[in-house]
Amino acid sequence: MFYKMEKLVKASKNSDISLHKKNLVYSIRKDKNIVQSSIESGIKLPYSCRSGVCGTCKARLISGEVSKNNSINHVLTQEDKNENIFLACQENAVSDSIEIDVLSPLPIQSNLYKDMTPKKIFAEVIIARQISPIVKEIGISISKNIKFIYQAGMNMEFVIPGIEPNREYSIIDSPNKNGFPINGILRFLIACHKNSKASNHIKKAIKVGDIITLYGPFGNFSLPKKNKPILALSAGTGISPILSLLQSKLKRKSNKNIMLVSSFRDRNEVLLMDEMQKLDLSNNIFSFKITLTREKPKRESRFLYGRIPNILQKIYSNLNGHNILIAGSPQFVQDCTTKVMLLGAKRNYIFSDSFNYKI
Repeated sequence: MFYKMEKLVKASKNSDISLHKKNLVYSIRKDKNIVQSSIESGIKLPYSCRSGVCGTCKARLISGEVSKNNSINHVLTQEDKNENIFLACQENAVSDSIEIDVLSPLPIQSNLYKDMTPKKIFAEVIIARQISPIVKEIGISISKNIKFIYQAGMNMEFVIPGIEPNREYSIIDSPNKNGFPINGILRFLIACHKNSKASNHIKKAIKVGDIITLYGPFGNFSLPKKNKPILALSAGTGISPILSLLQSKLKRKSNKNIMLVSSFRDRNEVLLMDEMQKLDLSNNIFSFKITLTREKPKRESRFLYGRIPNILQKIYSNLNGHNILIAGSPQFVQDCTTKVMLLGAKRNYIFSDSFNYKI
């Protein structure tokens, strides 16, 4: 008696991804979104919030299939969807091969980044203090036995049991020349918003001596390759990645002027002004201004008053030839981007990092 044997084909767990006109092909996992799986493969795609809010990771599907079934895609217009544009931080590869065209500039790829594969680390809290009415500073100590390297501008996820997804916070300080935390310490600014379960847990529960879990590093908010004068704009805790990048830039002995303009609601909420002052005193090319958005103007004050998009033309009349760094909420990033472009900044020289405060 003969039996017909059917060949069992095991479905592939990976997909080969090709970046259109970038001469870059690599393998990603199908069970994770394209941005996350690319990170784990040592490849930087354009992304910022990783929560479907900012739109930095928009990509056009050229060939193959992705899982276009995620409801977090409000940043996509109907025209985007008609043109096969999707959010790479929200969709997985379905077919065994896909080709995509990323719509934002592709970050510089480096061998060092491959050593920054995100990992879970357990760390002791050594700083836990309220530094403004809504912001808590958290500092952690990284064990000498852990090889943890990162780049200026990156962030870490705080892994909190029972709260998903993980909430990410930017690292304040730039690393040393080898990519390691200076003195083995990472510091974060946690904005404690009423509707955020993660930040409220951090505010109320995390204390000095606690052992907490973090996952990372993530992020590709990095210094521009072109050596041009820099204008950096931040709102609230957006000062964290901005300050980290500027610290890193100033270590390189640049000869181009750097101006930082930071926005806070009132002087009780001003963050890291001492750090800005130190950079100002030790670097001739660095200067900073602080603007307050909800405080009545006073004549004898070093502060400016008003939102950055409304006052920027008082500081600069022409931003052509500048690199622009922007960090804050998605609306802040959008408004500042519009303003600096009206003042002559080129889109290719605008680099931003936006935060989703709702998690």
